[in-house]
Amino acid sequence: MKRKVLYFLGRRVLPCLLLLASMLLSLGLSQQRNKALAFGGEETTFGVQIDTHAAAKIPSPLQLEILGPAWVRGDYSQVTFSSAWPADVKNLVLVNNETTRTPPPGRSMPFSAWRTYVNAVYVPKLNQILAANSFVPAIELWNEEDFCRSGYCPYIPPQEYAYLLERATRTIKTKSPATKVVMGGLVSGQIQYLKAVMQGSPGGFAQIDAVGLHPYGTSPDGWCAHGCSGGKLPFGDLATGVTKYQSVAHKPVWVTEIGYGSRDTFWQAEYLRRCFIVLRRLHVPVVIWYAWIDTMNPKFGLMDARGNLKLAGAVFRSFSQ
Repeated sequence: MKRKVLYFLGRRVLPCLLLLASMLLSLGLSQQRNKALAFGGEETTFGVQIDTHAAAKIPSPLQLEILGPAWVRGDYSQVTFSSAWPADVKNLVLVNNETTRTPPPGRSMPFSAWRTYVNAVYVPKLNQILAANSFVPAIELWNEEDFCRSGYCPYIPPQEYAYLLERATRTIKTKSPATKVVMGGLVSGQIQYLKAVMQGSPGGFAQIDAVGLHPYGTSPDGWCAHGCSGGKLPFGDLATGVTKYQSVAHKPVWVTEIGYGSRDTFWQAEYLRRCFIVLRRLHVPVVIWYAWIDTMNPKFGLMDARGNLKLAGAVFRSFSQ
């Protein structure tokens, strides 16, 4: 195993690290100056999104050792809870309709339909996951429930989501009080959705540990806000958006997805670096990069489709290790 790691480091990682060192030196950066403590006195930790529905999109122990994530986020899979899984890589388990394998009611369905789905499908799935494992570090309740467009609509009306959140959180905390419960990653930028959920179930919301956020397309400290060679970041300021959700929720915000796919690998790496510095400065406890490999979504990965470490992967490694 050690020989394989050394070979991988020499042939695939070292060139990226040399380029990374050159980039950091040219920019005159010091990560130590930007180091901040997260809520509860813990440092910001970094993880990667995986795809548990395809074996080739689940990183191997060697690939995990190279990237060094503290977390992996994905739908529940027994693979990431097996004895072969590295003990120091924690699971943020996403539980949504893909996990339950049962289509949820549509956005126009009555509250009673969602209540039946939550009680008969969603909560039983949570019970199954909790019963099958001695400990689940964190569970995220749904994904992008505030968003709907043609071809992709995970939307749950806020009152219905408030019910799901209350029932799910009670179930999890009763069986596993130490498991962190995270509100599903919000992506629309419409803060009113969060407010409506809080009003819909104040007691349920009070029991969760964090609010998930997916601040795609936002600019770290104004960088490339009006476009530049590698990509466009037109959806406002990253720090402003995160701070807004922190102040409304009065809870930690976990960035459970952030990422960018660019043909310009230097630009992608610089985007990651700038975002991570901002999020660490804002005391975000957990930051998940989407995605760990390009086969999940072209150009988004920290590794290319052949498993070679990209420059963004080297930058990620500098934060995670």
